[in-house]
Amino acid sequence: MIKLTRQTSMQSEALFSIGTVSEQTGVHSVTLRAWERRYGLLQPSRTPKGHRLYSQQDIHRVKQVLRLLEQGIPVSRAQELLRKQAVELKPELSESIKLVAGEDPWRQYANLCRRYIYKLDAKALEKVIDEAIASYSLEIVAHKLFLPLCTDLYGQCCLLTSTKADHAFWYQFLSAKLGAYYLNTHLQSRNNGFRVIVIGVTCQMVYLQTLMLACTLGMQGFQVSLLGADCHPEHLPLVLERSRFDAVIYCNPSQEVLAGLEVLSRITTTNLLVQYLNPAQHAELPAAIQLLPMAFNEAAVQLEAALLAGSESNFQIRDTHNG
Repeated sequence: MIKLTRQTSMQSEALFSIGTVSEQTGVHSVTLRAWERRYGLLQPSRTPKGHRLYSQQDIHRVKQVLRLLEQGIPVSRAQELLRKQAVELKPELSESIKLVAGEDPWRQYANLCRRYIYKLDAKALEKVIDEAIASYSLEIVAHKLFLPLCTDLYGQCCLLTSTKADHAFWYQFLSAKLGAYYLNTHLQSRNNGFRVIVIGVTCQMVYLQTLMLACTLGMQGFQVSLLGADCHPEHLPLVLERSRFDAVIYCNPSQEVLAGLEVLSRITTTNLLVQYLNPAQHAELPAAIQLLPMAFNEAAVQLEAALLAGSESNFQIRDTHNG
């Protein structure tokens, strides 16, 4: 087992090589080293052989520095300004982190989010979300905060229609936030990355799931094309004929869509996959359709491993529900 000089979080946060960080951010590896040594902007972990490993929080820091540079602020002032911004965060945010020691941090984050959702305060809400993602990574925040809060607010507005504005604000905010992440990761994806089409359905929860999956795949180097909910399997043959794609993924497909995918599998060699919000309740899948796990990072890892295997004959993605 590789031991690092800096402990990772209890959530087993993914670590990235300097080359991967350079690809994701567009910052040359030489520059990343300079930001670490000369300005103290980054504190990567190290393997026993001295190789740098960066967390999602480090990548977030690099992007913060880039935003400052775009504003004409020199890198020599970045550390000071970022520290000042951290201090200027809402006092309750810093307090909530201190309370996490023996408590559930997600309850703290959820309470903060609700406070700003009730006020329709997008600016304060974004600070909470950015801090959570920087500390835990997008996937963990998605499963622990985004989806549960969506469910709670939706249930609340169903019982009390006067609170519908709360759910509407949160959904629109989160859609815009994840949409921006998707565009950012799409621009930074590897030119030689696997090409994947991701499609959801009209349900709001599934739309957010689709965005989260697209963001995660983009961060892992996939070239992701996100299609709208009204794009059905019968609309894809022309697209797949005009341009090569390695996989098509439907999120929470209906039985009608599954039937369409089975027909599509007979006329294309493109890998066809599905992902469900609740894998335990998914319908029986046609033999040609593969199931991805709900965990976004795990789905990305399994998808890449399967596509690297080469041919459709040995394309095997482990069905986590059936073992």
